[in-house]
Amino acid sequence: MKTLERLILKYLLRIVYYVSYIVPVKKRIVFATYRKGTMNGNYQYIYSEIQESQIDYKCVFLFQKYQGGLSGTIKYFLHMMRATFYLATSEFFLIDDFYFPVYVVNNLRKGTEVVQVWHACGAFKKFGFSILDKNYGADNNYVKYIPIHSNYTHVLVSSDEVKKYYAEAFNMKEENIDPIGIPRTDIFFNEGLKKIAKEKVYSRYPKLRDKKLVLYAPTFRGTSQSDAKMSINFDISRLVNSLPEDYILGFKMHPFVKDTGNVDNDRVINLSDYEAINDILVMTDMLITDYSSIVFEYSLLERPMIFYADDLDTYIDERDFYYDYESFVPGPIVKNTDELLDVLEKDCDYEKIREFKNKFFDYTDGKASKRFVDRIILKKDK
Repeated sequence: MKTLERLILKYLLRIVYYVSYIVPVKKRIVFATYRKGTMNGNYQYIYSEIQESQIDYKCVFLFQKYQGGLSGTIKYFLHMMRATFYLATSEFFLIDDFYFPVYVVNNLRKGTEVVQVWHACGAFKKFGFSILDKNYGADNNYVKYIPIHSNYTHVLVSSDEVKKYYAEAFNMKEENIDPIGIPRTDIFFNEGLKKIAKEKVYSRYPKLRDKKLVLYAPTFRGTSQSDAKMSINFDISRLVNSLPEDYILGFKMHPFVKDTGNVDNDRVINLSDYEAINDILVMTDMLITDYSSIVFEYSLLERPMIFYADDLDTYIDERDFYYDYESFVPGPIVKNTDELLDVLEKDCDYEKIREFKNKFFDYTDGKASKRFVDRIILKKDK
């Protein structure tokens, strides 16, 4: 979308927003996202807690991915108009990423709160205002017309440790950032939920049953979500052949990657079309990743991790990190297949993983969803 088109859309949505003032603000919680079309992740756990608490709020779900083409563009424009109406007339408007309608208004209507639950734990690779004018980030000219990440009244984070980085990324004060935990991590502390998750994954992928799983889950490569690329730069056959017979290698590509391909090997499985990554993590025995924030959630399980970072220098130039990568990650760093196979034979440093977990999670009690409803929605005392 070009600058002129964005400006036209901005003022059209702003008109919709202020015209909507004729409707009073209602006791309503809106869940809005362009990232997925189904209920999972933070939204799933927050909504379940709302239902269990039986609070007097109506819930509305605005899940819409942009499909492209003329009809897709028209459909998405109408969706944004609808979202803008709900933004103006609801007490709570929840988003989990960049969300254009939130940024087009000068000030939120009194009685409305926008809660950014974000889609990642911790603070790993830079985002938002931290990467203005980098390959992946917005440019200064864009934010001059569209003030991204504005109008947030609350932002959920996993620990006090990362508040300063979210304040920087969202160009906001730390006082509106809430280190109350990430709702979707509640699954890691609930044996019943973990059992249900495993059975859901087994029903979709029966070959995983009675097997151990090594999961490769990298972040995407590319300058934006529209050109996200799949990246597998190690020798798959050599890795699989080095694993015990009861192990399977699984791939879980970033949701932005559209073409995840197929691998011709009986001991390899592509799990990329399964949206709820934490369902897969609870049954993962070892994680191989690179720069993905999945490392935070997986640390809660205190299981081995390997970091395949063959393009580390390039990634630092293009996007960079909030911490020094080599001293930050809680596992060995490898840059080719030989190094990867070598570390498979070595013992895991579990103490380093525990230290990492304790640094980036203030709560490890499985009650983040309850804290969200109690403190954000019901405004109960901390």
